[in-house]
Amino acid sequence: MDSEEQINPSWRERIRVTDVRVLRGNDAAGREAECEVEVELTLAGSARSMGHATGTDDPEGRMRAGANATLDALIPVLRGRLDLELQGIRSLQEFDSFLIIAAVNGSGGGESYFLVGAVAVPEAEAVRGAVLAVLDSANRVVEHFVGIPG
Repeated sequence: MDSEEQINPSWRERIRVTDVRVLRGNDAAGREAECEVEVELTLAGSARSMGHATGTDDPEGRMRAGANATLDALIPVLRGRLDLELQGIRSLQEFDSFLIIAAVNGSGGGESYFLVGAVAVPEAEAVRGAVLAVLDSANRVVEHFVGIPG
């Protein structure tokens, strides 16, 4: 994302997930294993942003790392205009589906936001579900801050 046009498009388009990778570390010393999640987001079909986060290598830790990696990938896109912080990420087995729910706090432009997003995914795709749930919550306000002239 080198040009101002890529970072600050004049149109409104939602940010999309291009790739989600979970990298697991080996734990030979008996310590709690960690994982790293890498998330790639796409804006306008061409501008890309990467985010990284680590967490414990268990289902909740991987989901939290995926959610935080998504927020990390949004930092260069938002350029300080909107601050987002993960309040929580949860999974539920309801209605014969695996639901991921993300709660995100945001502040920017003199406003505070409490954002909630949810997505149904197969249980094996819980990390990707966490990424999508964060974007489901954040896209509601992010699109307004991406297009603001700097």
